[in-house]
Amino acid sequence: MSSPGLEYRYALDWCAVMASRSGEAPTIFVSSPFYGVEFLQRFPEEKITLLTLPHTAERTPDGSMAAMQGENSFPFQNPFEINKPQGCVIWAEPEVQNGHGMAKQIYQSLTVGGSLYLIVSGWLSQYLPEWKLKGTQPADTPARIFRTLAWLRQAGFSIQAVFGIRSPLSFFLGSLARGLARIGRNDLADGCYLKIRKSLIVRRRASYLSPVIVVAATKS
Repeated sequence: MSSPGLEYRYALDWCAVMASRSGEAPTIFVSSPFYGVEFLQRFPEEKITLLTLPHTAERTPDGSMAAMQGENSFPFQNPFEINKPQGCVIWAEPEVQNGHGMAKQIYQSLTVGGSLYLIVSGWLSQYLPEWKLKGTQPADTPARIFRTLAWLRQAGFSIQAVFGIRSPLSFFLGSLARGLARIGRNDLADGCYLKIRKSLIVRRRASYLSPVIVVAATKS
């Protein structure tokens, strides 16, 4: 894909904005070239430390890893060794094979009051374009939101915010709007699109059903 869809764009932008507000140069852990390329477009390379997990190097669709190569972008061969205190970390995204240990290590590396921002792909993400082509997916084995939150709490994090991007209802409304447009009912289709825009951000437990979810946590 040339660029991610609205859901991942919003999540990526949110993480970048929150990290910038923290005043700290963020350390960013990426599970795939998909995230690495996008974060390099949102931060000056000299302002971040971009770390790729071991299996990420094996996922090399044309040009994706080359786009990640830079002064601060390198294969991170041991995700359980972080050698300096961190004030701000972005993690995109937790995966089954290494997430539990990573949560513990990130917690230990953060300074007290340090922030962690995460992007988590929900179950409905499988219907997004990013997951349609093999080799371009944001993650191999996404941990999903319930497992991720459990890992964070076990590690000692305080969860500050969880919200989803797009509600499950919006998927139905999108299909309905396209069907209405095909039969010439653009007035009703516009009403569906308006409701979709109003439900872009989903909060509380309903957010757990969204295709893309963002989490803010701190070390207290």
